[in-house]
Amino acid sequence: MYLATKKIEKNNPREAEIRVDNAARQEWNRTVDVALVEGVSEKEILKIKQEKITDKTLESIRTQGWLPEMFRQIIRGAKDFLQEVIFKFKLPPKPVPKIDLQEWKDMQKVMEKLQKQSQEMKRTQQEISSLKKQLSETRGFFKGKERKSLENKIEQAEKSEKRMHMNMAQTAKQAGYADVQSFVKVYDKSAKLI
Repeated sequence: MYLATKKIEKNNPREAEIRVDNAARQEWNRTVDVALVEGVSEKEILKIKQEKITDKTLESIRTQGWLPEMFRQIIRGAKDFLQEVIFKFKLPPKPVPKIDLQEWKDMQKVMEKLQKQSQEMKRTQQEISSLKKQLSETRGFFKGKERKSLENKIEQAEKSEKRMHMNMAQTAKQAGYADVQSFVKVYDKSAKLI
């Protein structure tokens, strides 16, 4: 989209001409930056550059040869055209969120609470799994006491797991949803909107 500037070597007899040429190129480049910020697409800018600079310069060289002043006029004309596009271009209105931001923050708090409860539940489920494995490996006539202790621990952990599950459902209900699934659906939809 940009026009490259030329480097000026020491004692170049064309130094003044190159400086003027670079100034014209930099004007175009600054106008491109403004166009991008204002929302004009890169594709549109490239099209203008192709039609108003590249094609016109080639046509000018074909018909009149290389005329540096003509090239600068072509760049200025393209810059003026791009400025007109910028003035006419209207950014689409800033999107208005379809969800109240306070409502979203409240939903995030509920989700964080559910995630903590879920983590606790996962730990309890791992504990139950580990205890059941220990129980299955505890065999023998003299291991009755140990087996009974493990069975009690499993029972307590399973009760704890049920309580945690009920707490998760209660958290969703307190937030105004029928269950965890309906909350997560609304949360995911809202996350996409945000």
